Amino acid sequence: MASNTPRLGLYKKDPVADANDTFNITTMLNDNWDKIDSKVATLGPDGKIPEEQLPAQSFPAASTTQAGIVKLNTSTSSTSTTEAATPSAVKAVNDELTTHLAETASKFTSLNVNMIDMAVELETLKGATLNGVTANIFIETFQNLNDINLMNGIYDSTNKRLVL
Repeated sequence: MASNTPRLGLYKKDPVADANDTFNITTMLNDNWDKIDSKVATLGPDGKIPEEQLPAQSFPAASTTQAGIVKLNTSTSSTSTTEAATPSAVKAVNDELTTHLAETASKFTSLNVNMIDMAVELETLKGATLNGVTANIFIETFQNLNDINLMNGIYDSTNKRLVL
């Protein structure tokens, strides 16, 4: 007894049960070829299947709880939970952080130097007070000599010392 194929529904004869049937070109060949032809895509001039021949596909939008299609975003200030940052957005944030880190490190270095200078001054003043010598005390940290005119000696800026 004749049957149909499961996917394309092509007409198919049973060689045992239908052995004595006359071969019908229209039913057994032409109709089957037409079914196959209707299921095969036609390639466009670029060698690709045109979009109108592709099956419709629907994908959900992505979120923090569901996988799906994501829209790319180059903004560095977006709060979207359905869009993804592009590499250029991530680089912009990284560049900003690197700059900020360098500025912060510079400020902490300056603060550290100022704290050391203050500690030296405090110890000098404590020592002078304990020894009763508080008049005409000058403290120089030698960070630079912009406010000093050297009469004798050389300032070694590498080692931050005055050589007489």
